[in-house]
Amino acid sequence: SIKAMIQKTMDEFGRIDILVNNAGISIKHTIDQISLDEWNKVLAVNITSYFLTCREVLPIMQKQNYGRIVNVASVSGRDGGHHGGAHYVTTKAAAYGLTRHIAKAFGQYNITANAVAPGQMLTDGGGFKLEDRKPNPLCPLGRRGEAYEIAGAVAYLCSDVGNYLTGTIIDVNGGLQF
Repeated sequence: SIKAMIQKTMDEFGRIDILVNNAGISIKHTIDQISLDEWNKVLAVNITSYFLTCREVLPIMQKQNYGRIVNVASVSGRDGGHHGGAHYVTTKAAAYGLTRHIAKAFGQYNITANAVAPGQMLTDGGGFKLEDRKPNPLCPLGRRGEAYEIAGAVAYLCSDVGNYLTGTIIDVNGGLQF
């Protein structure tokens, strides 16, 4: 499906300038409750999909001598997480490593790779209903983030203003991580 998506994009637009990897699932299980199948499922969605998509898009961006890649990670990848489980935390930390590797390996082709690390968001997800999502009391802004706030950081990284940023992780989490 990744190859088909890329081919359709190339057929329609003739190039790929921006890739935003924003896949993620979170299952609230402690490490002793995580089966190998569940571990593999979370890794497949949260990080293997990033790798596979980058692997297919990078040769196109190299040929163009231009590209912007943004991987959506999480504050959990830095702080060990709270609700997501070991598999979620591991994948979000891996997104940092993948991002920095791509930044170093492909910068010579005018390709930047950065990540955005959201904190607690005002969405359904992670086994919580929207109405049950209370802000983390440790968050200095005292609220959950909204999707447009993450989108703004992604847009910045993909714009001309962000041309000289690569290998960077931008925390968009209300001060939860600093």
